[in-house]
Amino acid sequence: MRCDAQLNRKDGPGGFKNNPENSKNTVKVMFPSSLTGKIARVNAYDGDSLFDTLRLGGFEWGNRERYYGKKSLGSYPSDLLIVAELKDGRNICVTLPDPEKVYD
Repeated sequence: MRCDAQLNRKDGPGGFKNNPENSKNTVKVMFPSSLTGKIARVNAYDGDSLFDTLRLGGFEWGNRERYYGKKSLGSYPSDLLIVAELKDGRNICVTLPDPEKVYD
């Protein structure tokens, strides 16, 4: 998978966040508001293999798009690569060493 830019997992309030502590028992990622309206789709990869396609679940505070996985949280592999495919053709990536851990 081609990554044109990397998001920082720990960029503070209003930035990227992985929040596995949600009521849906799946991966939940939020993107910085600078990407709101620019994301075409979000996929999760295990190495080079597509593992899941995340769905848009609405907006968090700060007008940040949130995406949920479709699989149970415990099924996601370590070093999960999250790829936000932008409408302009670029791919913005972030790796989750442990998808069950909060990154903010």
